[in-house]
Amino acid sequence: MTHPGVRADSGSTKHRIIAAAFDALATHGYADLSIKAIGDELGQSPSLIYYHFDDKDDLLLALLDFHLAQFTAEYLDGAGADPETNLRAFVDKLLPETVSADKRTFLRVYAELRAQAAQSEAYREKFTKLDSLLVTTVSDFIEAGIEAGQFADVDVPVAAEHLVGLLLYAMQTRATTTRTASISSIRVALDSVLDDLRGEAVRPSS
Repeated sequence: MTHPGVRADSGSTKHRIIAAAFDALATHGYADLSIKAIGDELGQSPSLIYYHFDDKDDLLLALLDFHLAQFTAEYLDGAGADPETNLRAFVDKLLPETVSADKRTFLRVYAELRAQAAQSEAYREKFTKLDSLLVTTVSDFIEAGIEAGQFADVDVPVAAEHLVGLLLYAMQTRATTTRTASISSIRVALDSVLDDLRGEAVRPSS
């Protein structure tokens, strides 16, 4: 399977195991996932996996770390100089109008791993880190937009949490329901929030 974030041909044994874990999780689900199933996906003995990882959860937590690093590289690094453009591009990347089958699989796997955070402190820490990164990133874009005179002087933490909350809800909706029409409504709501940020913005005098 070709999926975002993990390349099985990266040359690293750990990366190949992580890619196999993703594919096995997409096939079997968390409850039925085993090291043997991951080994079968990889085409290797489970002993190879145990050489690198303690157990299933140790491997899946590494998968989350890998995706967090990939997310940073894909969505955050190399942002342009224009804050409003950066923010709108960020929203578009996380909530495109259409998604491929591979991206939909990724969202489903992501949702299943997030569900483990309800019971596991280790998973909770990973998703706390991810959500905090999202809020911090959006906050930085908004603050830069305020300084540039593109955005009104809003309550930045509240505005950032609002935007991220809508994005996370949309991603969860795509992954766990067939309410496709709701995605369009959420997108309209996001566009409205972005437009509201421009509000009474006044560019600083030079």
